[in-house]
Amino acid sequence: VNPANGVLGTSAVTAIPGQGERITLDPKRCFDGYCVAGAAEAEEPIIFATSTDGLHAAIISRNVLHIFATNTKAKVIDIELMRPGAPDWTNDLSNAPWDLVYNGDTLFVIGSDAGPSMAVWVFKENGSRAGFLVSPQRRDERLEVYRGGYGILGRDKVAFADTALQNMIVVTGANAAVQVTKRTVAYAPCTAEQFEEWATGDDSRLPAACKRIIAAKYAPYTDMSLAQLPSGDFIATLSGPAQGALAVISPAGLTEKRRLNLAKCR
Repeated sequence: VNPANGVLGTSAVTAIPGQGERITLDPKRCFDGYCVAGAAEAEEPIIFATSTDGLHAAIISRNVLHIFATNTKAKVIDIELMRPGAPDWTNDLSNAPWDLVYNGDTLFVIGSDAGPSMAVWVFKENGSRAGFLVSPQRRDERLEVYRGGYGILGRDKVAFADTALQNMIVVTGANAAVQVTKRTVAYAPCTAEQFEEWATGDDSRLPAACKRIIAAKYAPYTDMSLAQLPSGDFIATLSGPAQGALAVISPAGLTEKRRLNLAKCR
């Protein structure tokens, strides 16, 4: 997509370094020469990603992170997502792994649970455990990325947005330095309870005025996929009433600079 005018072009199909993808293992429990032990489980989610620096690859299988060297495809380490005796805040990924982002030597496991809820747990490829990404609104709670979004911004930078882009957390570098940016937006005349009902997928009881505000200010920014342009601006997929469009968003204040309405298949 040309970010200036939304014109579509073509490019070769390539995997995105760092971005997880759902895979199927062959009968030997291998994918592209990377192999994991253990018998297959019914409906087991298997996720694969290469690191953004190209040095390692990872497979999530049976709630274990299997780390491999890409030059030899040899196993380097196995990391249990839930390890007996580990600190609680690193060990409460009791929900199912949903996705994986592999940034340098840092792995972000996105877990999905009933509620509904999605949160992010951080691991280093040496086996150390950093726990969950913290909500900037509630410092003792997990960052909620259900109806939010995430994406790789570069070789050493990853972004996570909470529900409807109220806040964005950018994690940079091997030391996982964190920068939080808040979007100036308010959901009045909705109440906090009404907004929470919408955020968890139930808008059946919302009054018309509340629905209009959510449709205009929040719904477009759910389920975002994020990237960063050479200018430094973010570009993101939109949802809800804006589905099929992209937004160019300023990193300062997360204001929308312009919207690109893409050509659609007919």
